[in-house]
Amino acid sequence: MREKELDLKLKLFKYQVKSLIIYEEKLILINEELSGNIHSVSYRGEEESKYQRNKKVYKNNLIEVLDEETYYIEKRDTSLYAVREIMKYLQCLNNEEVDLLERIYWYDHSYDRIAEVYNYDKSTISRKKEIILSKMQRVASKKLV
Repeated sequence: MREKELDLKLKLFKYQVKSLIIYEEKLILINEELSGNIHSVSYRGEEESKYQRNKKVYKNNLIEVLDEETYYIEKRDTSLYAVREIMKYLQCLNNEEVDLLERIYWYDHSYDRIAEVYNYDKSTISRKKEIILSKMQRVASKKLV
């Protein structure tokens, strides 16, 4: 894996985690709807709706719900794969290295701000990041072999 690819995956990690949470929540709601736990509106035909205040005609949308479930399962699995991949690489790092990457990629702190926290120069922070990324690249190349 190239350094640019790893850098991009780390930048997208936050988005992937948030997406994973959203997809899981949607799948839980769909599951509740399919199991009947959510009380759906009563189905009315056109004839019955003529005599009601609300003129909406409801239909059985089971097929659409199942299609939606399939869609979110695929999206969830894609996000889960991306999150697990980065988590494997993060496990090879020590706490300080993970903390540095977290500040850079998760919280989007600038190198100046991180340098203040660690009492280093900005160039030192950049160099440490490059060392961490190369360490992660080595782990990634070992896992491929």
